[in-house]
Amino acid sequence: MPKPTGNHSVPSGPNIHERLWVHLDEFTEGIMVKIKEKKETDALQWGEADERALDQAKFNARGLAIAVYELGHPGYESPDAVVKLAAARYKAKQAGEEMPPTVGIDGHNPHLDKARSKAMTAEAKASASTPAAIATVEESPTGLIITKKGGKVLAPGEIDQLKLGLKNGLDKGTLAQVYKITLDDIEKIAAFA
Repeated sequence: MPKPTGNHSVPSGPNIHERLWVHLDEFTEGIMVKIKEKKETDALQWGEADERALDQAKFNARGLAIAVYELGHPGYESPDAVVKLAAARYKAKQAGEEMPPTVGIDGHNPHLDKARSKAMTAEAKASASTPAAIATVEESPTGLIITKKGGKVLAPGEIDQLKLGLKNGLDKGTLAQVYKITLDDIEKIAAFA
């Protein structure tokens, strides 16, 4: 039965999830080899020691599968799902095929990928939809008057902060969202900044 090997104290090496998968892949291969031997061996020649070694390998692999599950949850439904994936990884390796996507390996995490996708979609929608005209910017003899719908006037301090943000190169779209005004209004303010 293969034993986990290698020095994993190098900080730039594989992460814990990847190292657990290395060990689980080794145990899975050892189990598959033992099962094949058992099928090819006469029942009289397959001894109690062989059976114990196979059971021990299965026990060790199950423990690793539970660790991978706990570390990768919610990326896996259960430790049984990890065991099935380990078998699929073994079969792919034997066939010379690409390994199936594995949570924690090469940055793969379907739940995190889904969350990132949702966040990127929400961000794209937010940046694509400039706030509706909920404020007006007008020039007056004393300077700018920014009136939000509902009659609230931006305080002079807010106008100064907005001008300072523009002067310091802050993104106009972000400022428009923060102050709930349109990009056109930001441009008008920029002209006075």
